[in-house]
Amino acid sequence: MKRNLIAYTLLISLLAAVSCGGETPDITVTDADTTSVSEETTESIYTDLGEHDFEGRKFTIVYSTDQLGAFWPYDAETENGDLVNDAVYKRNRTVEEKYNVDIDYYSTGGVSSEVGAAFLKSIMSGDNQFDLAIGHMFSGINALVSAHALYDFNKLPYVDYDKPWWSQYLRDTLEVDDVLLLHNSDLVYKFSDCIFFNKKIYEDYNFEYDLYKLVKDGKWTWDKLISMAKQVSVDVNNDGVYDEEDLYGYYITSNSWLDTNWVYANGLTIASIENGRISVDNAKSEKMKSVVDMMYGLIKQGNQTLISKNKDDIQDVKPFINGRTLFMENITLVLPSMRDADVDFGILPLPKYNEEQEHYYSMASPQMMMLPATLDDSTFTGVLLESLAMESYRTVNPAVYETSFSEKFLRDNDSYEMYTIAQSSGVYDFNWNFGNGNVFAQFMGKLIREDSTDVASFYQTNADRILKDLEITYEVIKNWHEE
Repeated sequence: MKRNLIAYTLLISLLAAVSCGGETPDITVTDADTTSVSEETTESIYTDLGEHDFEGRKFTIVYSTDQLGAFWPYDAETENGDLVNDAVYKRNRTVEEKYNVDIDYYSTGGVSSEVGAAFLKSIMSGDNQFDLAIGHMFSGINALVSAHALYDFNKLPYVDYDKPWWSQYLRDTLEVDDVLLLHNSDLVYKFSDCIFFNKKIYEDYNFEYDLYKLVKDGKWTWDKLISMAKQVSVDVNNDGVYDEEDLYGYYITSNSWLDTNWVYANGLTIASIENGRISVDNAKSEKMKSVVDMMYGLIKQGNQTLISKNKDDIQDVKPFINGRTLFMENITLVLPSMRDADVDFGILPLPKYNEEQEHYYSMASPQMMMLPATLDDSTFTGVLLESLAMESYRTVNPAVYETSFSEKFLRDNDSYEMYTIAQSSGVYDFNWNFGNGNVFAQFMGKLIREDSTDVASFYQTNADRILKDLEITYEVIKNWHEE
């Protein structure tokens, strides 16, 4: 299992550019023997950053303890026997001792824009309180960009963004004319959208497909999911009303933000960049219309889909763990809350649009790293960022994604392989990270949940305003070092 983790982590690092010029992301994965990556190969990738003594200087990271939950700690004051806590403690102490630095974590406590707001306040006041922010994937980012409050990651020394502990593919959609204001490394916990399936229901219906084999063969598509989901739709108590007492093929929570993944899973993005211009024309494409129609059929037509009534609660997994649905779409972040569930389940990546689609995709939805424009010692920051990311890859990742997930939360080895595929499927979109949560960021939910498939009208109503805002942000970043 350890070798598989190493192999798939390296695979993640090999995800190449998301094309900015067409309707669909063009992600190329370099072929690799994912079963034969040796310990020596992995060990050889680590970087010697040289001798540095920062004389006890403090490196302060602002983040939110509440945004992810207790299982995902950034700070650990002592070892307590918990695998993840102790790995985090080891990472922090290793870096502190190696470079004679004091790593300090400051939590805003809350979610959404609180990290961005605290970071902006510190930067504008000039107090240099924070050296790094780990915040929401879009809340508060535009305010920081507008205030010219961020530092360009590309100006840092000692970092090697080609290493597997950095999100290489992020640069291809969020970098503008060699300016990179947001980044991600293995210091930041990753999660992705996926499909959970109930093994007992699956076996009871004697489906012709081996789901794991479908994924491995590249044949796991929405058409196959929809076909199976429609077969599992039963008014169990024969009262003529489909409610949470009945059996369903598909289940989604009430949080419509997760619907955003239907754009990316089907090989689309909202924004595209070509010849120095940004566009949102993908949102009115024929393929987008086809995807909306397909997902509307799954979610709204027939009785195969149950939508949770618990408002905006991603953690509402009760219908699934109570055996009321074959499939559940949710994020891997909920796995720790399902540890003690009696249901025997597996996980799968989000399906493809069709078998011709080259890879499985989902929206990359981790928090984002930001640096303050007031940064005055790029060597200090570069060494700390690279070493924290590298030690996270070496120490924390195996504890979280290999041991904890494979041994505590997942029920079989195939599910772990599916989990690594889902984790490696994330793509970034300029509209998602710099769109400040606009209506196109909720494209699918705003249409389908409100009983519409009228893509043309939705585009016509919203596109001009959204494009104008994106163009302003794009031009600001493009001219970042000229202002």
